[in-house]
Amino acid sequence: MRSVLTCAVGVAIAVLNALPAAAQTDVVNDLPKPVEQCIRDNAPAVEQAVQPLNEGVDFLVGELCAKPVAEQLAREQQANTAVAKEAIKKLCEQNSKPKSNKGSNDCENSALTLDYSAGTWLSYSPNLNKPPAATALAAQVLLRLRIQRMNATSTQGTH
Repeated sequence: MRSVLTCAVGVAIAVLNALPAAAQTDVVNDLPKPVEQCIRDNAPAVEQAVQPLNEGVDFLVGELCAKPVAEQLAREQQANTAVAKEAIKKLCEQNSKPKSNKGSNDCENSALTLDYSAGTWLSYSPNLNKPPAATALAAQVLLRLRIQRMNATSTQGTH
């Protein structure tokens, strides 16, 4: 069992060392600071407490850092809604028709629906929409911490 674990760690080290430094840091550039900071601050405790790395990543991103992740997803949704609303507005201006007797048209209804839905349909579910960049950073940080800890304990030997 120990030889399998040693082999797995060796492969992980080889993969991390084979990646160019730019590829290893691109993940961080895609994340907002609060999400990155939450992952980096909580990773050491998670690495110590949760043995399987994949469960540690899930716990770190989906539980401990759920609030900053959800806030970031909400900001992204608001930005996407604003872009969609602007596109609807431009489309309506291009295809403007006289209003019906009811005093409303489909374009106005679409914009109102978009306004209403923008604040109501975001619900963060860690199992469904974990941001890939946050997951990748958590995996990278936890793996590095695990390798450091294993290297430190293997050099001490058994007494």
